[in-house]
Amino acid sequence: MYRSANEDTILWPGQRTSVHVGRGAWRAAIADAGTRTLLVLDASFAAARFPLVESIHNALGLPADRIQVIQPPATVERVESLAALIAATSADRVVAIGGSGILDTTKLACQQYADPRTLPTVRARGARHGLVELPTATGGQPRRILIPTTIGSAAELRPYAVVRLRGHRRLVHGPQLPPETAVLDSMFTASLPRQLLIEGISAALLRFIGPCTDGTVRDTLAEAATKAAIRLLVTCGIGALDGDFGPAEQLLAARANAARELGLVFRRDSLHIDKCRVVASELATHLGVHPVAAVAALLPVWWRRIEDGDSRFGDRARLHKAWHWIHSAGHGRWPADPSTGIAELTRDWGLDGQFDGEDDTAGIVAARTIRFWGGKGSPFTGIPADDIGQLIGESLGVRSAAGRAGHAR
Repeated sequence: MYRSANEDTILWPGQRTSVHVGRGAWRAAIADAGTRTLLVLDASFAAARFPLVESIHNALGLPADRIQVIQPPATVERVESLAALIAATSADRVVAIGGSGILDTTKLACQQYADPRTLPTVRARGARHGLVELPTATGGQPRRILIPTTIGSAAELRPYAVVRLRGHRRLVHGPQLPPETAVLDSMFTASLPRQLLIEGISAALLRFIGPCTDGTVRDTLAEAATKAAIRLLVTCGIGALDGDFGPAEQLLAARANAARELGLVFRRDSLHIDKCRVVASELATHLGVHPVAAVAALLPVWWRRIEDGDSRFGDRARLHKAWHWIHSAGHGRWPADPSTGIAELTRDWGLDGQFDGEDDTAGIVAARTIRFWGGKGSPFTGIPADDIGQLIGESLGVRSAAGRAGHAR
């Protein structure tokens, strides 16, 4: 890790991605961008932060026809449109600024530009599977500089993208997806409302907890790094909740989240499939709610299964260890019991928005989970759809009852 003359900015080299970190770090990251650069902007961010966007525009010196404003989420159609624009403008560099939907659209569009097999693969395999593995690219992509305007997804670093195919989320994985350069700059997250900051920190926290509870984290050094990241993110979440979360703290949370994708905690080339988050994604799509809210609904019941000794859902000893890290970082703010404690944490952090499914919601979501994520070598091997449906039904019942009780008070 190298520190520049500006003490607030560091350069964090990775195997594939160099990360510029600090307030104003974007300037150094785009300093050598040429006239064939294409600037991709999140429409909402461009409207809300026009002075910053104008500064970037001026620094790049681009004509208006080399600026593309797009909307999230990432869809196959938007990826196709952006790939066509990259080709039409002969862009040799793409600077993308936005949330995960904008960054994932850009990553896939650059991949499609380099390898026209990309979207046909997504369409063909995505019709049958939740996870789509991309073929190795045969051509060169434009250089990519990705700047997130949110915290938690790590879309600027991760070797996968989430794209909607016929309205349903598909996880697309490929070693060519991480960019050459990423920027973690608090100037781009400064205007995030408190609740969005908390949701982002929660998403980052969940991405560390999953590999802990299912036994993926077994290496001593990886466990130590995971413990440190979890404790730091819990502290950040409490700080955001209490209103004590400025630019320095935002960068700290972003760096902890980045450590996971840069291979400082887990192997970067390994794709971890978190079963709970897969079910939550299918549930969120079906109900039209935020994925973090769906995870928050499922986790207490999911963890109760683990506590009851059902190893199909996770490792009991490792769950208790992970929750001990969270509980101690919260200084006893939540109960010591994992399933009760995580329910209290999600309520404390405002992640427990009430949502009710129809009578057949649990069955539909469970069937879709097994249909698209089951099969040989699946993480759901040994878990029938009926068991998943029962868990979803319990989760929705508990959440609905809690919501009614809160309303009655």
